[in-house]
Amino acid sequence: MLATILGRALAQAPPLEQLQATAEQNPQNAGAQSNFGVGLKAAGHLDKAIERFETAIALDPTYARAYNNLGNAFQALNNFDAAVAAHGQAIALEPKLASAYSNLGNALREMGQSEVAVKALMSAVQLNPKFASAYTNLGSAVMATGDAHMAAKWHGLAAALTNFKDVSALNNLGAALEADGKIGEAADAFDMALKLQPDSAVLQLNRGNIHRKTGELSAAIASYSRALEYEPEGADTHTAYNNIAAALLAEGDLERAMQAYDMAIELRPDVSTAQVNRDKLPISEKYIEASDFETRALASRAARVLLATARQRRQYETPASTLLAPALHRVTRFLRRLETKQLTGAMADRLWSTRGKDMPGAITTGGTDDGEQYTLSAFAWGGVWYQTLAPVFTHPECRLALQSRRPAVVLGSSIGFEAYFAALTFGVPTVGVELLCSLTQISDDVRNAHGVSDSLAIFACADALKFQLPKAPSLVYVDDTAWDDATVRQLAARLARLLPRGTVVVHNSEAGYADSRSYRHLHSYDVGTSWNPVQAVHAHAVV
Repeated sequence: MLATILGRALAQAPPLEQLQATAEQNPQNAGAQSNFGVGLKAAGHLDKAIERFETAIALDPTYARAYNNLGNAFQALNNFDAAVAAHGQAIALEPKLASAYSNLGNALREMGQSEVAVKALMSAVQLNPKFASAYTNLGSAVMATGDAHMAAKWHGLAAALTNFKDVSALNNLGAALEADGKIGEAADAFDMALKLQPDSAVLQLNRGNIHRKTGELSAAIASYSRALEYEPEGADTHTAYNNIAAALLAEGDLERAMQAYDMAIELRPDVSTAQVNRDKLPISEKYIEASDFETRALASRAARVLLATARQRRQYETPASTLLAPALHRVTRFLRRLETKQLTGAMADRLWSTRGKDMPGAITTGGTDDGEQYTLSAFAWGGVWYQTLAPVFTHPECRLALQSRRPAVVLGSSIGFEAYFAALTFGVPTVGVELLCSLTQISDDVRNAHGVSDSLAIFACADALKFQLPKAPSLVYVDDTAWDDATVRQLAARLARLLPRGTVVVHNSEAGYADSRSYRHLHSYDVGTSWNPVQAVHAHAVV
């Protein structure tokens, strides 16, 4: 993590041959033996380094720095239990040895004991307020506890103490700021680091991620490509291909995205990330297979409904919602064939090309009330399979809400899947709200092409955080799976404030609902999706 600082330290250190000569000339000097051990460790001779540290300790059992150095060697061998014991002994012998607290904290973090690590590292920086590497370790430990905001503070101090000239400190700062949602500040940190080391594949990869999050897709692809150029066979090469694929998907170039995922899989078949992402591509075999199964299920349902209607037509009044089953099958089949590029024509071409062009503008103009900008992740594409979604609406309070025939609202309606589900399953007037206007236009075009009345389904291009809800809706479905946490929480608060008591809200993310007194949990359901075979969907009622 501190390659630059360590590099300077090593450049100033005596050569290994000199350290060895000094140790041999002073066999009874604990300091000489420990220093030789430090040189051996730096040269990668860990077992020999440990022998020298143990020799130093045998010569002087009160030599705290030898124990501290021994702990570092154990850390290099991933023997963290032994490292913690050695660093602990160093502290017992010299309670004001800041480096021992820092090293102890680092070892504890590696063992997953992040909160204990933070305490040790706080001691380190209190003993030495200008100890840059201790602040770096502290930032990493705090990050491991989930507090990205404080992690950014400590990494920022580490960067400042190195005059913003240390690449590793700036990279850590950028990562913490990104995790804290400070995307612009993260970009600045990565840019400063890139000025110092422009040929760093890791920095190019991280900068590409920021470009992608802010919708700068061409710039993201360029950064990922540079990462591949600088390290064509590096440890992060498969990640670069995976991220290029994600950017290409966002641009609407599904075919090249699949090629990039295939490259990532070929490089690291043991890492599942690229394969999972590839399977989520609408043109992938797995996605098409799942969408075809959904279409067949809806066709079977429509056939059963029509048969039952024919038998009962003379005896009973047929509910209007029952007669909508064939329309739901037709519309859904068309939408699935459209998204999987099994259809040709102007609408098919428009879906992916215009979506990619719309996103950057939506990202830069949208955002939460406290200034948090939307990111590309909020526009992730995925399929929710109807046959697994339907049980969500079987809860008695959901049924009662839908039977009221008051309007339903779908926030994040994409090209209309969930909006049509509500309208054509329950006969409920439904408003689909989508931030990307190109998708709203396609939703309307599909509605017109399939003769769906605008008294059943209408679509609005609007921000869910600003959209004027219809008066007293029966149910609000929030497709917030990939939305940023701040957006989810603000929307949950807004709905609680605006919706009448008893209104049902169905959503994917629990943030802002589970921890709010404004909602009563009804039930949670496992729903099949293209990104997760068991995706939790939650139903709450406003109280």
